[in-house]
Amino acid sequence: MIRVEPQPEPPDFDEKVRKPGLRALAELRGQPAEKRPGPKREVKDSIQSKDLPDYWTKSLEDLHRAYRGICAYLCIHIPHAVGSRTTDHFSAKSPRISPKPEDAYEWSNYRLACSLMNTRKGTKTVIDPFTIDGPWFELDLSTLGIRPNSELPETLRERVQTTIDELGLDGDECRKAREHWYQPYIEGEITFSFLQRMCPFLAGEIVRQLGEVPEWRKR
Repeated sequence: MIRVEPQPEPPDFDEKVRKPGLRALAELRGQPAEKRPGPKREVKDSIQSKDLPDYWTKSLEDLHRAYRGICAYLCIHIPHAVGSRTTDHFSAKSPRISPKPEDAYEWSNYRLACSLMNTRKGTKTVIDPFTIDGPWFELDLSTLGIRPNSELPETLRERVQTTIDELGLDGDECRKAREHWYQPYIEGEITFSFLQRMCPFLAGEIVRQLGEVPEWRKR
């Protein structure tokens, strides 16, 4: 994982996601809500995540575009059509778990994630990519395994390791996903600039550990 810079909220996000989402929450709580087409929602004593209308999916294309298609956790590009991209609610969308269920409809709470990472994360506590400040995660370029940077303070090192374990970032599937881009690069089939676009964590570790990339590999 590497730091992910938060991107601005799309201009139409409020109208297509936040407002209808908050209206739905108000209805589910039995509170006054703006009128809308269709039948009124049933009031729930205990709201579950399945009760929340998935208005966040309307912003999925915006999310993919804003974050250049890169999974916030695996740091690999999620292609259109054949890729399985999802909106991860960093703060869980379940009102039973989240202190602020309104976050289900907040752009700042969304992380672009491939389905594997979203499923594995669920409601687990992992490091927020928005908060990473430096090379907290270190890649072994010989095995493509991932580990905490040994220079981190112990408490932070433990948090990094927990995130690796919870998301399975060091597992075979994730190593193979990185190998899918690393092997063509070391064989000269793709350039470094292309590697950076497709797998920025791997590209960053190459530079950090090996120094400058030859000019002919950058093109």
